[in-house]
Amino acid sequence: MNSIYMSQTKKSNDGPYSKIQIQHEYMPYGKVLIVDDMSTNLYVATDLLLPYGLEIDTAASGFETIEKVGNGAVYDVIFMDHMMPLMDGVETTRNLRAMEYSGTIIMLSSNTQLENEMMFKQHGFDDFVSKPIDLRHINNILNKYIRDKHFQKNTRHLTNSNNTTQLYRNSVPEYVERFRRDAKKALTVLSESIKNNDIMQLITTFHALKSQLAIIGENNLSKMAYGLEVAGLNNDWSFIYANFGQFTVILKILIEQLEPNPEVA
Repeated sequence: MNSIYMSQTKKSNDGPYSKIQIQHEYMPYGKVLIVDDMSTNLYVATDLLLPYGLEIDTAASGFETIEKVGNGAVYDVIFMDHMMPLMDGVETTRNLRAMEYSGTIIMLSSNTQLENEMMFKQHGFDDFVSKPIDLRHINNILNKYIRDKHFQKNTRHLTNSNNTTQLYRNSVPEYVERFRRDAKKALTVLSESIKNNDIMQLITTFHALKSQLAIIGENNLSKMAYGLEVAGLNNDWSFIYANFGQFTVILKILIEQLEPNPEVA
């Protein structure tokens, strides 16, 4: 249940997101799968990849991913979220490799400790991308694992490319609404997890909220989520109990502030 995704955009006077100039290669021959249990993350990741003309598929869990591959789906790249409930990205990748799936799998994680090359490769991943994702980094990944492996196909499609494509965040209101819905669900999960002393569910939920809050500019609340995630990893229940209530109250207020105004048509 991770975060996203994604880009290191900067705020501008024109709106919440600024325009970002990236040299996109047109890759209509490429097929990717984005795996994440958060609908917001899937939406944003798909939006980031649209300028490349890729065929984009999504999966909301490791189980769905295994089902797709088991039914014969093949992808140039699978972008695998690291922190997911029930079956995380590492376990999902291990199962895919056990099924003799040899395609490229990229780990997506905001856990910077995993950036050690041997760390992710020993788990069956081909590469690692940290979150929030730098647009230049994801561009390099796509060029390396799709464009360069399809060079002959790529030359046939160059005339259709737009090498000065500008990435716009035209769908910010929809993204915020997706965040609001996901945050409401997360509050329910947090309530049940603290009641049941489910430390792993608390960790994955705070981990996801941490990145999502940072994306919408709620940096202080994102830092609180990070602190609670670390406390969970250290099994520090005293810190969790001391800060859990304040975090959830502030998150509830934020969710209410993001409620659509029915008077605005």
